[in-house]
Amino acid sequence: MKIRERLALQYALAASAILSTAFFIIYFFEKQSLNSEFQNSLYARLKTYETLFFESGYDSSAVLALDRVRQTKFYKEKTLMVDAEQRIWYNSDLTFNFPNYLEVFKGFERANRINFLFDDYHVVGSRSPFRGSDYFIVVGAINLEHVNQLRQLRFILVSTFVLMLFLIFFSSWMLAKRALKPIQEVIAAVDRLDNENLNKRLKARSTPDEIGLLISILNKMLDRIEQSVKTQKTFISSVSHELKNPLTKVISQVEVTLLKDRDAETYKQTLQSVLEDAREMNHLSKSLLDLSTLEHDPKSFSFSAVRIDELIWEVRDLVESLPFGYHVDFSMTTVPELEDQLTLSGNPYLLKTAIQNVVENAAKYSFDRRVKVSLQCSLRKIEITVSNLGPGIPAEEIPMLFELGFRGDQKSRISGYGIGLPLTKRILSIHRGQIDVQSEPGATTTVKITFDKDPVVFG
Repeated sequence: MKIRERLALQYALAASAILSTAFFIIYFFEKQSLNSEFQNSLYARLKTYETLFFESGYDSSAVLALDRVRQTKFYKEKTLMVDAEQRIWYNSDLTFNFPNYLEVFKGFERANRINFLFDDYHVVGSRSPFRGSDYFIVVGAINLEHVNQLRQLRFILVSTFVLMLFLIFFSSWMLAKRALKPIQEVIAAVDRLDNENLNKRLKARSTPDEIGLLISILNKMLDRIEQSVKTQKTFISSVSHELKNPLTKVISQVEVTLLKDRDAETYKQTLQSVLEDAREMNHLSKSLLDLSTLEHDPKSFSFSAVRIDELIWEVRDLVESLPFGYHVDFSMTTVPELEDQLTLSGNPYLLKTAIQNVVENAAKYSFDRRVKVSLQCSLRKIEITVSNLGPGIPAEEIPMLFELGFRGDQKSRISGYGIGLPLTKRILSIHRGQIDVQSEPGATTTVKITFDKDPVVFG
């Protein structure tokens, strides 16, 4: 069932429930009013019989005479007068008896005045003490006028309810259509979008309602999708270009070497160059594989207690062993009193990869290829600071550093793929870590990595 149909049905059901409740209340109180009015009329008639009967000295003929001359008589009206010994002093109609006769007279055991309604038949009665004895006078009848009024009222209410139900459903159907029209327009507009026209946006509404908010959110999402697609295309182009260079270089070196016999030293130099290019391509493919695994199945990496200072020493040795003359100065601002302050719950391989990416990037972009790394620990937090002296990063580029495939204005001078920092950010996110970059162009760039030492929860 579509939303429009559900809205129309729900509105119709709610309105019909309210309408039926209102009609029931109207009918109930009208019926109560008519019954009360008729019972009062019967009781007034009963008091007239009672007065006449006692004043005439128990003369039932006087009551009979009054019955005969009375112009207004109700349908199946019956008057019965009985004393305490169950002797009948007057019975206006011998052809039938009161409904539930015994129940009527048992009512006098609880009260001096009784009032019963059996379907449409009303019965009122009164116990009247006179000259030391009790007399029971009961009057009953059906008010056909009131019965017909109630029947007509039921017909009017039911007919009106059916008509109103149809009108309510029709109006709710039209209102739902009108209410959902903006959403249908949004659906149609979104459906027309594809990779070729991602630069288009939904038309904003002038009214600040929920639809306007939805359009605003969708436009922001389209901004992110467009940026993501552009980044993906740039990344694929960049990686393809970067892979092409070492592959072309490897092929060229091998082809040139095979043109004629070479001495052992030449073969050795060629193999060394091919090995460096192969390592570079292996590093790229490994980084891509790690990033893909972190995005789709982070729980595949096991966690254990990791000494963060020992990890940084390993990173230092790895970076300094690279054939680029990098130098890493590692220091601890304070020496923790407890070993637990140096321990972090995480995956050693991932943490080492994240820290190495930051330190190696800092060394790569440093004027003197030197990097300073400091470590500060407490019971609740571990903070690693990496800084260098280099060209710096423009302020507008800092928010894009962690986008896949993004490379700054130094890309023409320094090789890279734009994978390391996005991989680092994802690794830190599953370790409840944060990374912050501050840079002064032509001066110091500082990267601060902070770990919360609460238990790790995958997001």
